[in-house]
Amino acid sequence: MVQIIAHTLVTAGHDVLILKRNQFERGRPNVDASYWDFPGGCALANELPQVAAKREFWEETGLKVQTERVIWEDATFDKAKNQVYTRLVYSTQAFVTRPAINLELTEHMAFLWMKPELILTNIRIVSYLKPILTRLV
Repeated sequence: MVQIIAHTLVTAGHDVLILKRNQFERGRPNVDASYWDFPGGCALANELPQVAAKREFWEETGLKVQTERVIWEDATFDKAKNQVYTRLVYSTQAFVTRPAINLELTEHMAFLWMKPELILTNIRIVSYLKPILTRLV
């Protein structure tokens, strides 16, 4: 079985939105706890990846976005769960100014709008962000 994980890269001017993952999510230790990540999460049963990316973005930030195209894809196999995880990252139309964020605090503890080069050198990020952000510098 394949589980789709859909994320969204959003920019405002030259800044990128990143969210800091909580230690726990729904009472269980969070994957990559305290690392910074793009908004996103698992697709629901029979949910298209692009729809999942928009839904997750709205749930985590309170903002609605229009996804444009896939800019990143990777996959891993979790032997313990006998599960393939495929991650897709979508780009969106950029915001002109930084919109207000209504952060979902059960999943994330903070958010930042920051330039990609500063994220790469100053922030503890999940591993897949590095090649994406490097392309933006």
